[in-house]
Amino acid sequence: MAYDAARQRTVRRVPTAVGTTHVGAQTWEWNGVDWAQGTTATQPSGRGQTALAFDSLRGRAVLFGGALFWGNNEAGDTWEFGAATPATCTAFGAGCAGVAGSPSLTAGASRPVLGQTLQVTMNGLPPNHSTLTGLGWSNTSFQASPLPADLGVLGAPGCALRISPDLTWPVFNWAGSANWALAIPNVPGLVAQGMRLASLYVAAPRCTLTRASFLTGVGAAKLYMTYVSEGGQERRVGQGGGRAADDAAVTTKLIPPASTTELPTDATTIAEVLHGAGYRSAHFGKWHVGRATPAAHGFDEHGGANSNQGPGRDPQPNPEQGTMITDRGLAFAKAGAAAGTPFYLQPSHRGGGSEDESRPESRQALAAELRGLRGESAW
Repeated sequence: MAYDAARQRTVRRVPTAVGTTHVGAQTWEWNGVDWAQGTTATQPSGRGQTALAFDSLRGRAVLFGGALFWGNNEAGDTWEFGAATPATCTAFGAGCAGVAGSPSLTAGASRPVLGQTLQVTMNGLPPNHSTLTGLGWSNTSFQASPLPADLGVLGAPGCALRISPDLTWPVFNWAGSANWALAIPNVPGLVAQGMRLASLYVAAPRCTLTRASFLTGVGAAKLYMTYVSEGGQERRVGQGGGRAADDAAVTTKLIPPASTTELPTDATTIAEVLHGAGYRSAHFGKWHVGRATPAAHGFDEHGGANSNQGPGRDPQPNPEQGTMITDRGLAFAKAGAAAGTPFYLQPSHRGGGSEDESRPESRQALAAELRGLRGESAW
């Protein structure tokens, strides 16, 4: 028996027998909650009196020798057990010197394994100050700006941003040290079958305009959806009707083109295209491309022609709306899968700005370590 610190599992080889005769052995793992049998393409032959230890340098459980269950022979072979492709975690670069010196970031023996928690330790932080951690997908650019980026403009001379801060959240800093527990979901299907979308194109700098282009594949200008503000910012000087407040709101002398906030009914949407191919389509969540419902644009199921506040015009529609959108989307997808018919689902969640917009049980689940999940392993 050995403890696999890389995957946070206790590994054990258990002899198997027919009656009183040993015939083989099985590999079992303890995850802190339950035992689970490991299934691998190859494994050591049945034996007893083996030596099993964990190699922390390579993150593998190593088995050597033992007495074979037949022929009174001693085994002299060596086997390794662990992730088929061991995950790695490597620190690079150097921290920016501050009042407490240069901070450091280490993961020790912890590894980013599916279904486990990566433990990261940070030292050399300004004592008892707010500390943010972050995850980034790129070391070459962030929001169209190249990386690394000079942070001198933010009051940190000599410092550089090297990773895009796509996800950030605070950690507790005690006396200049902080521990960061990063739970890694066990979703190998996403890793094996998922798709990484690394390029992003935004059709317009406004919500409605971009949604219209996303639905139709047509640029906002061609749809005549080029407005800047519903509040009169496009009116020319002198069109304020003599009212000082209206005249003060006018900011351009350019005659603006006629624009609309309603998605044209003659514009073909993705739902209409797929409908012709036998698909059922659904849109749940924020619509915000006019007063006509999604049904007028080819969607079989929908949640109405609503905007940021949802059907109830609630200034904070989440978490109720977020949960409803997800539940209706899942029900639609499951019904389509059960019927064996192709379907297109477009969920449009209303962006959450704080933890108050999530359910308490969701926050608790996120904070808890992921246990009871076993990653793929191999001898």
